[in-house]
Amino acid sequence: MRTHQRGFPLLVTLLILLFVPVNSSAEAQTVSLDDRAALEAWVDGTMNAMLEAHHCAGAVVAIVRNGEVVLAKGWGYADLKTRKPVDPATTLFRIGSVSKLFVWTSVMQMIEQGKLDLNADVNTYLTDVKVPRAYGTPVTMKNLMTHAAGFEDQVIGLFSHDPRKIRPLGQILREEMPARVREPGVYASYSNHGTGLAMHVVEQISGEPWEQYLKAHILDPLVMKHTLLAQPLPAEQAGDMSKGYRFEGQAYEEKEFELVPLGPVGGISTTAPDMAAFMTAVLNHGEFRGARILKEESARVMQTPLHTMAPGINPQAYGMMDMSLPGLRIVGHGGDTIVFHTLFALMPEQKTGVFASFNTDTGALARDEFMEAFARRYFIPNRPERPTPPAGFAQRASKYTGSYRVNRFSHHSVARLAVAIPLNVTYDGRDALNISAFGKKRWIEVASNTFQEGDGPRRIIFIEDKDGKVNHFSPTEFGIMAFERNGPLDVPEIHYAALAATSVICLIALICWPVSAVVRWKHHVIRPREDLIPVWARMLGWIACASVPAFLIAFGVGVGDPINIAFGLSETLAIVLWVPLLIGLLAIAMVLVSIGLWTDGRGSIWARIGYSLVTVALLVFMFQMYSWNVTSVQNYRFLYGA
Repeated sequence: MRTHQRGFPLLVTLLILLFVPVNSSAEAQTVSLDDRAALEAWVDGTMNAMLEAHHCAGAVVAIVRNGEVVLAKGWGYADLKTRKPVDPATTLFRIGSVSKLFVWTSVMQMIEQGKLDLNADVNTYLTDVKVPRAYGTPVTMKNLMTHAAGFEDQVIGLFSHDPRKIRPLGQILREEMPARVREPGVYASYSNHGTGLAMHVVEQISGEPWEQYLKAHILDPLVMKHTLLAQPLPAEQAGDMSKGYRFEGQAYEEKEFELVPLGPVGGISTTAPDMAAFMTAVLNHGEFRGARILKEESARVMQTPLHTMAPGINPQAYGMMDMSLPGLRIVGHGGDTIVFHTLFALMPEQKTGVFASFNTDTGALARDEFMEAFARRYFIPNRPERPTPPAGFAQRASKYTGSYRVNRFSHHSVARLAVAIPLNVTYDGRDALNISAFGKKRWIEVASNTFQEGDGPRRIIFIEDKDGKVNHFSPTEFGIMAFERNGPLDVPEIHYAALAATSVICLIALICWPVSAVVRWKHHVIRPREDLIPVWARMLGWIACASVPAFLIAFGVGVGDPINIAFGLSETLAIVLWVPLLIGLLAIAMVLVSIGLWTDGRGSIWARIGYSLVTVALLVFMFQMYSWNVTSVQNYRFLYGA
């Protein structure tokens, strides 16, 4: 069965984590990592199965333990057309947001040198760009490191195929500074621009461009000669780059090299041996073969908790994600471009690290399943017992049920449509909750506000606000985003129903108005002039009604695959997004006409009711366009750079 994921990469990863099946048997035996031949045989079998099951063209894995590389191996192809295999020593993979670990290491270097205060307003260090004031609280480096700065998500233009989009960090941040939409330091919401801002702080303090800084202070000391920061790649290294693929239908489609304008946030290309060196340095508390990138104390602190949204939810460390599973502490980071999916996972107590990267868009599930299988084979001997449903849950269920959305979304652009997918928490009528986006799993209460999946160890925690109301929840393993309760006018199903009603009314008017006119003409029905709605008013309404379905069809064509919005708004959308503004003007005109019809008594009562109904439908349509930011000024800024 083909598994194919679409959508924004990090949200897809979160949903994948909740879908990955977990063996929940009460007893299990772990296997020693010291037998390298057995390790290689197991990884070989597992990776070959992953590539086949998930239709991945190629992948690479590096495993380090006790300061040594115990495995570095590639599978599949770096280039399907030429049948070039993945070479673990030289094949370059895009690592996406794993790049952020170099940013946070740079920040820790500034902190240990006494040049950066974790709790100071970041504007203190910025000269060419400023974070807007809001909520009476400044944004600090601590907020940036824990993704709790309160920024909206800025996804349009996160990727590009145009080299001209690669520009200095300061310029990007001046042009694309995300709005502050929540109080800092409370709820995490993963932010690429927040990380870019952190790297720019390092640029400002050090006086070095980020590429120069990372090379001099991290890559060169660790002899990471095959880790490339340039985009596009230099000609001499471009031949080592794995192609990226999308699996569509029954075929692989080669994709262009993905440019990431916020380079230090997700644009690095590297090899498995280089990442093995970086893993070893982090596990060795900043030291690798005599070179040191962090003092031991700083390196240890970097892996410790810095912020959590609620007790029981994995905390965010100093830039590192806490990805711990029950029974095993894991820190590190995941990385996703559109077609590359990467994992950097460290188990500090076991002095073990795993780097894995896949070169196909279907690789996110393969990556997470591989890590799950590795952790359970080698480090997690026991699985928690299945939870027992508590008594009286029916009386408490309503506290948690309702419509939710992920809190990482654009508040001011058309990309807000990413949260138009319904996510409902419902009571199953017996003793558990169901969460629509998480499949058919049953979530059973095991403690106050804490729920465990009925057939596995994963948990979610609902978060109470200061008034004791539940408006957020988060999986315990993924503490960098939360799901927040929708307001009454944000429930997607309400908008779907309203859009359906609007479309039906417009389509009926499109058909009935001309048909009724033809019928009257054919049967020579003559009405008094004062009993007729003026022709120009009827034409006005007909054009407005035709514009609604025309816009919806054109908008769907313009968006195409929703993931493409990450590359910017298309030329088609540049035209289509003007249509709602035209519909808005037509709706205003129809309001004035409707008032006039009722005031002057023009048209039959049914004609006036019909005209007014269409007018109301158009106003409802415009409210929806406003609610989902289809008419937002920010869209035109993305289109025209204004």
